[in-house]
Amino acid sequence: MAAGQSPFYHGPIRRKLIKSVTRKQPKFPSWLDADVKHLLERLLRKNPEKRLGVYKNIRGHPFFNTIDWEELERKKARPPFKPYRKVLENRNLQWPENKTPLHPIDGFSYTSPSWTRMMRRIRL
Repeated sequence: MAAGQSPFYHGPIRRKLIKSVTRKQPKFPSWLDADVKHLLERLLRKNPEKRLGVYKNIRGHPFFNTIDWEELERKKARPPFKPYRKVLENRNLQWPENKTPLHPIDGFSYTSPSWTRMMRRIRL
């Protein structure tokens, strides 16, 4: 999700996919932020005992250093980003009565077309 593509082989051949995930090291684009890359490398370690989250507490990773975990657990943390706030607060918007209003978050789902094609081919 961070790079918009799998860090492993993502073609139509299932055996290559399985081999890539279980034996190969993940490949990340050069433009990916160093902290994100470091986090993903630790989360995708082959040995489960050495994966971040099992081996060490994920909260200690530098990627999460701006999060106040105690405040978050108390549900007092403010989100760093609120999408479309001005649009949602605009009372002048009129929705047609026969249509469901479009909300920028509710029911959001996206699957990459290339992933959908691959899944059809390998029939998981």
